[in-house]
Amino acid sequence: MQKFNVILFYLQILPTAMTNFVKEFFPDNFITLCGDDGQKQICNITRKNINNKLEAQIGVHWQSLCWANGFKSGDEIRFKFDLKNLFLKCNVFKVNLI
Repeated sequence: MQKFNVILFYLQILPTAMTNFVKEFFPDNFITLCGDDGQKQICNITRKNINNKLEAQIGVHWQSLCWANGFKSGDEIRFKFDLKNLFLKCNVFKVNLI
């Protein structure tokens, strides 16, 4: 099980540790994201080499998942990867800060 907390922005650039993780475990550039509402979205991962630094961004269908789960810019979102699952899915949910 691997977890990453990310502050949500409109165009989601992933932190370096998560970019490296996604590069290793999702070489086909697609990831299945599962929201708290049970909705699943297959999203593409776009990788770019910017100033000799690999960056990754969640692409198509990311916004649909955010809207369906009430995520908005500035929210802290957790990406929880289930590596035991044959299909390498990732649960995505809002971190409740108390």
